[in-house]
Amino acid sequence: MEQMQCRCGRRVEAGASFCPYCGQRLGVAPEVSAPQAGSGAELPQPVAAPVPPTPEQGQSQVRPEGRCSACQAVWEKEFKFCPDCGAPASGRLARLKLVVRCSGGRQQEVLLDGSTVVLGSGPEATLQVSDPYVSRKHCQFTPTADGDYQVEDLSSANGTFVRTSGPTPVTPGSEFLVGSSLISVKNA
Repeated sequence: MEQMQCRCGRRVEAGASFCPYCGQRLGVAPEVSAPQAGSGAELPQPVAAPVPPTPEQGQSQVRPEGRCSACQAVWEKEFKFCPDCGAPASGRLARLKLVVRCSGGRQQEVLLDGSTVVLGSGPEATLQVSDPYVSRKHCQFTPTADGDYQVEDLSSANGTFVRTSGPTPVTPGSEFLVGSSLISVKNA
């Protein structure tokens, strides 16, 4: 079966909806034009998954399986996230939502569903906020292996959590500023 590379650098099966190692939602790879001669750019090539030996070869390979507690999909025990629905392997997915209150009084909500949510003002953001002080890709919320979430500033111009530079756990009741917008984390 063909594989593709996730942003985290791991190889995953081409049909997976989520990376089983980092939980990132996987999309269709953008079309890339052929590199110009002499540009030095190389296109990533899909890599076929190794074929397990057949019983006729005198060997058998048994892969330990796990079952997703959210969607019941069967997958390898080493995975930290379900490749079908993105739920953490621990089976405990915190049911949280982000409530964004912009300075003009407008409010947005988004459910944290086990995939990474990028908050920003640009079209590449999962949660788009119209705020002149919010960078195109300002911060991201990612699920952790234990089923919680963390927020991390993406080197934004104005910072997140008073310029926190590393991943910070978020829990219900957490509040912080992104630009001039107040973000609240609540139970869903």
